[in-house]
Amino acid sequence: MTESMTMFISRYTRRILSEIKSADRKSESVPAALADESNMRSPIGLVQSRIPLNVIEIDMKVAESIGNGTRIFPDPDIGSACNWCVFHKSDVYANTKPVYTPVGTIVGSASTETFVDEAYRYVLMRQMDLVGRELYPALIENRQLSRRDFIKILADSEEAKNRGISVIVIPEPSSWLSRRTDGHMPSIVEKDTG
Repeated sequence: MTESMTMFISRYTRRILSEIKSADRKSESVPAALADESNMRSPIGLVQSRIPLNVIEIDMKVAESIGNGTRIFPDPDIGSACNWCVFHKSDVYANTKPVYTPVGTIVGSASTETFVDEAYRYVLMRQMDLVGRELYPALIENRQLSRRDFIKILADSEEAKNRGISVIVIPEPSSWLSRRTDGHMPSIVEKDTG
């Protein structure tokens, strides 16, 4: 994990703790253990047994699984204008379900080069390389490669596998995901379907 990603997750964890502490502690839905920073097991790990308020459960059955825990949801058939929300697997909560935290949104209405650059930034967590700059924009513009399939190529690349990158990519707008009332994207976990 890169230092910038670790810093992002650490800041995100502090923000989560702040939100939890400011919530009504008398509520049954927020166990006291969630509001206690002494339960931190690592700089980015929090021991808990319930899903906190800023995490939503999503049914992953409709998502395409491409290995490494990576899943990509179907294109909502609204064309290239849909945005793609990218979530990376993190160790924020120590439960049996992995938690995926939001890292960014790839803007579907952006120019093709900007779209490719954002996909590299949010999926692989690095700058676009020369090969990416010369190859992928032309393929997307000539409709030889869809934007969703390009994201899938990055998420299923040898680089992603070697670096242990596990992402969930969800189109926006969609019925699977909605932003919180404050406009921020929540973290997500897989919904129990059994």
